[in-house]
Amino acid sequence: MTWLFYLLDRLPEAERELRAAIAAQALLAALPRRLRTRGVPGHPASPQAEATLRPRHGLEMALHPA
Repeated sequence: MTWLFYLLDRLPEAERELRAAIAAQALLAALPRRLRTRGVPGHPASPQAEATLRPRHGLEMALHPA
């Protein structure tokens, strides 16, 4: 991933937000290879129907090594 940061460093300073968004996406894409997520025991997982179906209280997740 070092090549990605080298390429992003060449962007003009005005595109700092775009650079940060691309770097965040690359980091989030690399995480599933090393970490697994599991729901936290005891956290309620009830649905809330609005325009889409989403968890009412959010989803609390714990990260564990793969």
